[in-house]
Amino acid sequence: GKLADLVNHDPNITGTGVVNHFESHTSIDLEISAFESITGKGISAVINNKIYLVGNSRLIEENNVEITQQVKVASDTLKQEGNTVVYFSEENSIVSIIGIFQFYGYYLFN
Repeated sequence: GKLADLVNHDPNITGTGVVNHFESHTSIDLEISAFESITGKGISAVINNKIYLVGNSRLIEENNVEITQQVKVASDTLKQEGNTVVYFSEENSIVSIIGIFQFYGYYLFN
């Protein structure tokens, strides 16, 4: 779908986890125009004359996308669980949020 297609355009997003999740789902070719990678925040693109954003809360807030109470509660819960929250918006509405848990560990063997 649109989220996987957008994230595939920019590997710098916490995108590896997002792309890995969506690789098993069907993806369609979309005509993506006005694609922009915004360092430290995410990406924006225009698809069928609609603006889509994928990124962190700074990107969402700076683009005046409404964060409803329901979205805020869900994102706060994900953050408290140690997830990085990635927002996906269409026009001025949050369509989805994704929590990505990045575990960096190691194993010691004798």
